[in-house]
Amino acid sequence: MNLKTHGIDLGDTDMTKLDHVLEFFKKITFYYDINSHYRRLRRSISWAIFMYNNYDFDHSYMYKVIHKKLTAMAASMKDSHIVEGERISTLDNMYNALHCLDDLIDDDFARKEHDDHEKEYGPLEFQFEEIGKKKAYSKLNFKRDKTLTKARKKQEKLDFYQIGELEYKRKLQTKKQLFTLMDKHIEEWWD
Repeated sequence: MNLKTHGIDLGDTDMTKLDHVLEFFKKITFYYDINSHYRRLRRSISWAIFMYNNYDFDHSYMYKVIHKKLTAMAASMKDSHIVEGERISTLDNMYNALHCLDDLIDDDFARKEHDDHEKEYGPLEFQFEEIGKKKAYSKLNFKRDKTLTKARKKQEKLDFYQIGELEYKRKLQTKKQLFTLMDKHIEEWWD
């Protein structure tokens, strides 16, 4: 049998077909080993850079860690070999979780209300008032330009607290949505 007619050129060596097949698989294995090490190194560097700018004391960084991992998992899922309908459903759940994480990281659940409040009462200014004879102690006072009367100051304070409560409720809803999604679907988020 002439292998050249079938597109296989063994050259002038004494190698058998099996030897060529084994050599071919050695090259493939070598390529995948190199590629695997490259992917691991690239991923390690990516996480090292991410963690370098990370801190241990803030819940926001926990959200960022989950976001980074879930973003990588979603990218991998896009190119996966699972059934199209299941993949789309899984990606939808992942993207919904990522959207919740974006909102939690931004931590800006009442921006419109805060902007409207600032338009009505003026920008918030912080003033420190010394307490006692030592300058080490001070009291933080809040001041707004457009709150001149006591009644208006009282109303501004009430409005500000209501915005804070609304912001807290929205944040709580988003956290609940995120962790409900994770509780129901996290074990589906793999290829």
